[in-house]
Amino acid sequence: MDDLLQQPDAPPEASSARSGRNMFQVFWQHRGLLLLGLVAGLVLGGLSFSRRQPVYRAYAQVLVVKKQSIGSLIGDRNDPNRTLVDDYIGSHLLVIRSPLLIEEAVRKRDLGSLRSLQGGHAAVIIQAGLRAEREVNKDAPVGASSNIINLSYSGSDPGDCEIVINAIIESYKDFLDRTYKTTAESTFELVQEEARKLTKQLKEKDDAYAKFRQDKNLLTTADGLPFNETKIQEYVRREAVKRDDAKELRDRLASVRKAISENKPLPLILALAEKKYDRDAPVAKANVAGAAALEAALFPLQQQESDLTQFYGEDHPDVQRIRRKIEATKVFYKGLDAIVAEVKGPNEQSPAQAAVNALEIELVLAEGNHQYAKSVLEEEVKQAKSQEGLHATDKQYREDIKRTTVWLDGILKRLQEVDTSRGSGGFNAQAIAPPGPGLKVSPVLWQFIFIGSALGLALGAGGAYLLDMADKSFRTPEEIRRRLGLALIGHVPFVHKPSSPVTVTDAAGNSVELDSGLATVHSATSPEAEAYRGVRTALFFSTHGERHKVIQVTSPHMGDGKTTLIINLAVSIAQAGRKVLLLDADLRRPRVHRAFGLTSRVGLAEVLTGAAELDEAVQVTAIPNLSVLPCGRRPGNPAELLTSPAFEDVLDDLRAAYDYVLVDSPPLLAVSDPCVVAPRVDGLILTLRVTKNGRPAAERARDLLIRLKVNCLGVVVNGVGKQGAMAGYGYDYYRHADDYSSPYTTADHDAHEEQGADGGLPALSPAPRPAGQGGGPVASGGPVAGANGHSRPADE
Repeated sequence: MDDLLQQPDAPPEASSARSGRNMFQVFWQHRGLLLLGLVAGLVLGGLSFSRRQPVYRAYAQVLVVKKQSIGSLIGDRNDPNRTLVDDYIGSHLLVIRSPLLIEEAVRKRDLGSLRSLQGGHAAVIIQAGLRAEREVNKDAPVGASSNIINLSYSGSDPGDCEIVINAIIESYKDFLDRTYKTTAESTFELVQEEARKLTKQLKEKDDAYAKFRQDKNLLTTADGLPFNETKIQEYVRREAVKRDDAKELRDRLASVRKAISENKPLPLILALAEKKYDRDAPVAKANVAGAAALEAALFPLQQQESDLTQFYGEDHPDVQRIRRKIEATKVFYKGLDAIVAEVKGPNEQSPAQAAVNALEIELVLAEGNHQYAKSVLEEEVKQAKSQEGLHATDKQYREDIKRTTVWLDGILKRLQEVDTSRGSGGFNAQAIAPPGPGLKVSPVLWQFIFIGSALGLALGAGGAYLLDMADKSFRTPEEIRRRLGLALIGHVPFVHKPSSPVTVTDAAGNSVELDSGLATVHSATSPEAEAYRGVRTALFFSTHGERHKVIQVTSPHMGDGKTTLIINLAVSIAQAGRKVLLLDADLRRPRVHRAFGLTSRVGLAEVLTGAAELDEAVQVTAIPNLSVLPCGRRPGNPAELLTSPAFEDVLDDLRAAYDYVLVDSPPLLAVSDPCVVAPRVDGLILTLRVTKNGRPAAERARDLLIRLKVNCLGVVVNGVGKQGAMAGYGYDYYRHADDYSSPYTTADHDAHEEQGADGGLPALSPAPRPAGQGGGPVASGGPVAGANGHSRPADE
């Protein structure tokens, strides 16, 4: 049972039903709270408006024009690309609102004597109310700036606002005239002093660089790059060519030797060697190759020696280094001649051997050239690395001198401009829209009304939302359908029952007391009876006209009126001419037999245990076409009996014998019995009552039915109406769920009483009654009298 009560995965329609309520519905439900918030907001807005002090604001416009100096005009003539646009208004906006200018205006114009500025620091009050903004011209081109300033001042007196703005404009004009003259002279002196400093620094840096070049004897190109970097690149290319030549000769020599070892034809061997060689070919080739290589190696060194000697003189270290390289090169190639002489073979040689000897001589020369090129490259790289620090210092000198030169050029240009414009320039400020008396700008009634209304509605909406979140009840049947995602097949109003049991006569002429909750019998024309017939009609449509249907009726909790619904529904279907059997599967708290004045000595429990046959247990009621299979004596293992295959066999037999079989079962959330019955029936009707905090229980019941994959035909809402909406309609046995889950009883009071009457069956221990139920016996089939004099169904 515990795992069945877990929240299951609901289908999409159930999930959408569980989604939050439409906020418009929430607000409409609590529209009184929204109206109260609106009224409160309006009242508070009106009170705030009446208590606010009036605020007045005066306006003015000031045109600020920059004077053009003679120097700038000449510069414009020389440079037509120079623009006169200078966005200076941004700084002037800050100047107008600066404490310095405002303090000066207060002191010179005696603004502290104004009535609106008394009682505090006049300058602080003015700065708080003063606004300065640039005029925005929507028709101007993109990027164009306006040189008109909009001034405004807000205060408590309209006349004082005009006086304050006039004083600010006059102080602003005085500030421009006084400040520009002082600034022009100071600027010229500062720029002149900076030019002298930069000139001195540039002279010192040029001298230091010249001394550095003289001491270090660095060779650089016209761009200032190290001279040996170009030589290194040439040596790298030369070393790569020599390496490739040696590799190609090694490959050819290997191919010729392989062909000789494999006794290939002579033409093929000579073809691999590329030439036919005679006896004197190796010597001649070696001599020619050696002389050419020596000449090629000495030429660039001799050229470099000539350039260095011309630039530095005979005794310079670089000249001496090049001469040592020349001597080393000559010695190296003499060594190659000796190697070639050793490689040279005897005079009498075959053409193939002559080809091999020639290739060997070429290889020796090529490898010698490669080694020499490699040694020259390594020597040059070593020399370059040794001078890296010197070249870095040389570069830093040149860049520092270049930066200082650029700075000095800019300073000199600025000095010329300042010197030319010292006698002119500055700014002219003119009020093009003089201020007038202040206009009232605050408070505005509609703003307070709007803000108060908005705040009041927001508070009301927040309260409505919180109330809706805290409310766990169903307020309307429509809300039940929307939240549970189940069809509503009936609304049963609150039942006004007779104060005493009603007696009818059965087919045999015997008087039978029926439960006062059977409105379909006692008040056939009442709205309650019509509501039950509406449920019957919905049931007929939900079964699509099929016959032999087994319908289970249950509820989430006790007190939802499921037994009252099932007995009236059974009577309504029987009155429609259908053969109906009412099965009491509530083996813990059976009450169906009492509603029809029947006994419960033999019933479903005895049929399931094999103590009685089905025909013996079924009893005919005083209602035509309606029979009842009571519970019988309450067993000690009700859940196990309902789980047994015998129960399913009983349902199959009843399904074949009756048009409709209505099964009354305990509440879903109380015990596991209804969960055992539900999968064996053809459909299920869930009944519930609109009660406080009843929504979570109904949703849990819905989720449980979804998990069991039960065919839920719909929901019947009980107790709809003024009294029924919150009234507790039920009986004491179902007051708490733990009463249902209490330890199993082994007998009930009715069975004990009936056994004592005829002595036919062994007595069972009487079941204990809940506190407050009373200890006296209850007449078989009789109702239980309520405290208000109305009779209630004995179960719910």
